[in-house]
Amino acid sequence: MAEPRILLTFAGSMDFQYRHTTVGDVMALYNVATRLVQQGLRPRIAWGGNLFELDPLRVDIRAVPPDAVDCLVFVCGPLAKFIGTLCNRFEKAKKIAVGVSVIERLGTERLFDAVVPRDSAAYSTFDLAVADVGWPHLYVDQRHQAPGLGVCLVGPQAEYFASDKSDAVAATIEKLKSELRLPSIGLNTLIYPARPNIYCAEMELQSRQILVTTRMHATLLSVFHRLPVISVDQIEGGAKVTRLNTKVGIDTIQVSNDVGPRLLNVLRDAISSRGESIRPSVAQRQKLIELSRDALEMSVTKILNYI
Repeated sequence: MAEPRILLTFAGSMDFQYRHTTVGDVMALYNVATRLVQQGLRPRIAWGGNLFELDPLRVDIRAVPPDAVDCLVFVCGPLAKFIGTLCNRFEKAKKIAVGVSVIERLGTERLFDAVVPRDSAAYSTFDLAVADVGWPHLYVDQRHQAPGLGVCLVGPQAEYFASDKSDAVAATIEKLKSELRLPSIGLNTLIYPARPNIYCAEMELQSRQILVTTRMHATLLSVFHRLPVISVDQIEGGAKVTRLNTKVGIDTIQVSNDVGPRLLNVLRDAISSRGESIRPSVAQRQKLIELSRDALEMSVTKILNYI
C-alpha cells in the first residue's frame, strides 16, 4: 500500500509575507509533524520558514496540486472564514483539524471530517504549541530582564463578532500604564523574517519582569518559562484564553465593567512583589506540558485513524 500523502497546513501556509504568522502557530505545526515522522510517515509541511531537522519536508502550498493530497491537516488557530478557501482547494482530500478553536457561530468545523478542538463551547483539549517534544525553545536568563512591563496584545479578533472587546481592553491597559507611570514596551508573538532568528519573539516575551497579554500563546509561553504574567481575555463571556488558563490553574482577567480596577489591583501587587505574586509555579508549568502532550497524542491518533 502506498504511503498516504499528508499535507500539514496552518494559518501561516497562506501567509507568504509573514504578516500574521505567530511563533506559537509554528511550534504547534512542528510538534504535529515531529510526532508523525516518529510514526514513520513523511508529511509535507506547507511552510516557508525554518523547521530545523524537518526542513526537507517543507513545500510551498501553491505548488501542491489538489489531487496530490490524500489527507489535509490544518493545525492550530481559530477555524476562521479563510478555512473555506483551503478546504475548497483540496476538496477531494480527507480533512482533519487539530489544536483549533471552534467558533460555533461560523460553522466552519463542518468542513472537516474530524476535528480535535483545543477549545470550543462544548469541549476542549489543549493547545499543541508547548508539548516540548523537540522544538528548540529560546531561554532568557532572568538577569537580562529589564524592570517594567511588557505588553503583548492580540488586537481585534473579528471572528468573535461583537464579543470582541479588544479596543476597550487596549484602552484600559494604556490608561493604567499612564496612571502608574510604568516603563513599558510593546511585544508580540509574530514571526520576524528580517531578524537573524525569525522566532525571536519567544525571547522578547521574556525581556521584562512582568507581561500583560491578551494573546493565548503569550500566556502559555509565559507559563512555560515561568514568567510573571497577567492574562486578559478580551472576548466577552470568555473564550480560548479563559478555557486553557482554567485547565492550567492560571488566573484570567475577563472583560467586564470593573476590568480596570481589577487589572489595577493585580498590577500593583505584581509591581510590589517584583512579579512574584503572579509567577507561574513549577507545577503549573508541568501541567501545561502534560496537557499539551496529551492533546498532541490525541491529535496524532485522530490523523492516523483517518489515513
